Amino acid sequence: MQAIYDAPATSRRVNARRPRDDANHHLWRNGHRWWIAFTVRLANGQRRRVRRSLGTTDVREARVLRDAIFDRARASSELDLAGGLAT
Repeated sequence: MQAIYDAPATSRRVNARRPRDDANHHLWRNGHRWWIAFTVRLANGQRRRVRRSLGTTDVREARVLRDAIFDRARASSELDLAGGLAT
């Protein structure tokens, strides 16, 4: 997986807040596929925008994948956020 930034994993924070009334926050449909977009804040004050295809046409599956990405990001400083779901 290719990283989009050079900062060490311990020096970044994911902005993964989602309003309760917007089930599709951080998601958008580009053509037939759902994508995720979020901001990674680096320790030096810079911000990086991450945009990745979730590879699905199903909005329910896209929500599950989005939630899994953010859950893993909160649980592990080793997650490669640019690559999405590491297996």
